[in-house]
Amino acid sequence: MTTPLIGIAVFVCVLTGLAPAEAAFIIEPNGKANDRFLAPVGINGTSTLAGAGTLAAFGLTPDAPSVFGGAEYRYTYTPGVDGDNTAFAAGDRRNSFATFIASGLPANFNGRYRVFRAHPQTDNVSGGPVTYEVQVNGATQLTQVVDQNLVDISTGLSTGANIGLWELIGEVTVADPSDTITVVQTATNPSFVSMRTAGVLFESIPEPASCLLIAGVFGPGLIARPRRAAPGVAAR
Repeated sequence: MTTPLIGIAVFVCVLTGLAPAEAAFIIEPNGKANDRFLAPVGINGTSTLAGAGTLAAFGLTPDAPSVFGGAEYRYTYTPGVDGDNTAFAAGDRRNSFATFIASGLPANFNGRYRVFRAHPQTDNVSGGPVTYEVQVNGATQLTQVVDQNLVDISTGLSTGANIGLWELIGEVTVADPSDTITVVQTATNPSFVSMRTAGVLFESIPEPASCLLIAGVFGPGLIARPRRAAPGVAAR
């Protein structure tokens, strides 16, 4: 595909709503969609706010307590049932240190979904590395292992995975809107402060082929073709 055609594809995607905009579904232990959050009996609530400090994840409920401790947290999301519960200002970034931009696509369709995590800044998680496993209908599609403690507390909230912002776990593929995405968060060694969470975010994103398909269909008609010279006139 030529460079002009790619440019036209991007332009057409903007016109057809496939360009970045805003929409997502957030699950919080003590806020949005908390009925989609499951944890063992005896989980400890804390007044430590999600994103406490200089930065915070967009879309979290103000002053909603995060939770800590225990062995396992589960977050379940079914696009066709749950839809979206959070709107972002156009161009909002999921993370101040990366370029994860709101896609704006509504839920309730098959395709790719980004999954993000957020937890408060901390340096006292005692359960070892925390594992995030993302499943679709019970089948694992990806895992991520995270050290929730600050590597260098002298840097404050400016670096690392402990700044209270949305951090990308990864992307999964949903074959049908009725499919259920489940995030299973587990501590290596369950304890009183074995891990923390402020919430998980799910966001529908466009397939890479979508814009290219539009370009293939509409692009040839949009690209200016060379003009034919009139009879007896040299072509320029």
